[in-house]
Amino acid sequence: MGMAASQARLLSITARLADNELRSQTINNAKMRLATQSSQASENYISALNQANYQFTNYDQTGGVVSQPLTYNALTAYSPYNTQYGLINSAGQILVSEREAEFYKNSGGNLDAFLKAHDLEYSTTYFENIGRIRNNGEYTGPKTVAASHPNYPEPFKEIKVEDLQKMFDQYNSLENSTEVEKFEKTYSAFNSETENLKKYGSAAMEKYLLHGADLSGIVLDGNHYKYTGTGGISDIQRLFENSNYYFNINSLYRNGFISEELKTEIIGKETGEEKGILHSVTVLTSGAYEVKEECSIAGPKVKIDDTTGLEVPGTSVYEIDGGEIIIEVNDVTHLVTRFDYSKLSNTDTEGTTFENTTPATNPLLNVKLETALNNFKYKLTDNESEAVSEYEYKASVSNEGEYTVKTITTITDSKAKEQYLNDMVDYIMNLILFGADYENFANFLVNTNPTTLKNQYGIDIKSTIDDGITMKQILDSYTAAKDEFLKNIFDDTQKDEHGHTSLDKVKEDLTKHNKIKIYDEEGRIIQEDGKDLEMEVNVYNLQDLDFLLQYISQRDDIAQSESFNTVIKEYIIDNIIDEYGTPKYAWIDTTDKDSNQGNADAKAQWYTNLFHRMQRGYKALENGLASSKEWIEYALENGTVYLEQVDQAFAWNALDFKTCSRITEETNDKAIAKAEAEYNRAMNDIKTKDNIYDLELKNIDTEHNALQTEYDVIKGVINKNIERNFKFNQSA
Repeated sequence: MGMAASQARLLSITARLADNELRSQTINNAKMRLATQSSQASENYISALNQANYQFTNYDQTGGVVSQPLTYNALTAYSPYNTQYGLINSAGQILVSEREAEFYKNSGGNLDAFLKAHDLEYSTTYFENIGRIRNNGEYTGPKTVAASHPNYPEPFKEIKVEDLQKMFDQYNSLENSTEVEKFEKTYSAFNSETENLKKYGSAAMEKYLLHGADLSGIVLDGNHYKYTGTGGISDIQRLFENSNYYFNINSLYRNGFISEELKTEIIGKETGEEKGILHSVTVLTSGAYEVKEECSIAGPKVKIDDTTGLEVPGTSVYEIDGGEIIIEVNDVTHLVTRFDYSKLSNTDTEGTTFENTTPATNPLLNVKLETALNNFKYKLTDNESEAVSEYEYKASVSNEGEYTVKTITTITDSKAKEQYLNDMVDYIMNLILFGADYENFANFLVNTNPTTLKNQYGIDIKSTIDDGITMKQILDSYTAAKDEFLKNIFDDTQKDEHGHTSLDKVKEDLTKHNKIKIYDEEGRIIQEDGKDLEMEVNVYNLQDLDFLLQYISQRDDIAQSESFNTVIKEYIIDNIIDEYGTPKYAWIDTTDKDSNQGNADAKAQWYTNLFHRMQRGYKALENGLASSKEWIEYALENGTVYLEQVDQAFAWNALDFKTCSRITEETNDKAIAKAEAEYNRAMNDIKTKDNIYDLELKNIDTEHNALQTEYDVIKGVINKNIERNFKFNQSA
């Protein structure tokens, strides 16, 4: 039994020793793993210490500084404050986003289409603004513009905004067209021949006018015409109206030497009408003269504060006599707030003084403008003749804000009356000479026997023509120039059923002195003294394009030539430019159209630069790579791509990314702190586990030594027992 017990105990110890060895090996393996973990924690920490990211600094749309990890999207983002960069691959192609590549493809190589895809348009509000002006500030859409006129012919009756813009786009070609060049050439030639005809014709006309006068009538005193009679204003009226003298106005008109407008200006439409110059003077019972004349009034216009330069709200300004009288009216109450005529006393000329008289200033304030004008008088004193002329303004309202003003002058001094009559005669005679129809007068001269001209009319043709040129030659040159000028305006190819062209009908109107009504820009007939205004169709009026267009519009059977349409277009654009200036085009961002705070010009230049670079080759970059900082860092560091930037001349230039001031290399403090914390935590954990493993190994070693001692003792006992038993058996 003892032997068996020892053997059992020995087996138990052997098993425990083997288990201790296994446990020791397991712990040692765990300690080895702790060493690996320690090495990995150290590597992670060192990697974090060595790690640095590329940062890119640029600006947002408002100009704020933005620092962010370097990516393709960050590098190429548009801002009006950013330098423009591009990434170029080894093939020299610029890398663009998938969106940009699509825009470029759809543009078909057209820059405007590419920019439009970016919500950019090169446009102007000029034409819409003209449309607003045409509609008196109440814009109702792109209808008509200021160039339109309801009494113009097609296609100029109503010009739409888009059509006007096309005309502006064609302006350079219109201005330099052969049609305009030919028109200007023939117009210039016609004017030159007109002046030539007038030069020689006026010398003969002057002799014609004065030949019928006697010493009691009108004479030429130096460069001025003078009344030498004693009958006063009534005698002058008789000389120009009822005598047989050649300067009889009605006779001049009947012979076709002056126009009806000129006749009306001098004597009126009917004898005795106030409108005519001759009948603007009334002889008063006191022997004084009362003269009534139209007076110019400018206004209303907005008052500008001299200090601030801003508009004064609710105030309109009227000016009379070139600003010598300034009147301010409140637009709300319509009452006069200022009536300044101080300049009348500050515009003295030699021998002339102005004196303000009753009523005083105060009665002219806080009344209607019409009332103020009707109660304003001042006197003009001529020191040389001691004549006193009293002026009184009269006004009547035709439409709201529009005044018809007359100046009533009373002349009392005899010397002043004499001077006034002489001035009147001089003025009328010069009116005739300036406004005479020298074509008809030249025909009269050419078709009259030279002897008759000299004896009956006092005209020596030879003395009025220089260098051997005859009046017929002058008339023929004039007629040829006139015909050539008219051919540029009126169609001379299409004939009616009677075989007449538009040009033929115009010439007939010229011969018959036919008239047309005159309309304003709103299509209303202009009234003058309560009657429709009519103007004669003559070569002088036909040189006025406004008259010309109204004339064509009122004659359905007269058409302008095709080439003249070009001239009209250029004329309309010229007038609009004179009134409103030239259109100012600018880039407009349609996503920011109202405020344009995004600086559309800079945006347009940015994408224009990109477009031109893409023309040299491009490649679309996947959206995922465009937002990856790892990809761009790798690509730049390994030379897969390189940088280009746009300079001030909008040229693309290569740039080493390491020298780019916007790209910086920065360590990640947060990542380092995190790695350090993880390293410390890992090392503490490893140290704790290692201490535990060391303690366990020590315990195993102690137990192993005890078991080994016990094992050796038991094995010795067993060996002695075996030896004893062996000896016993041998004895037996």
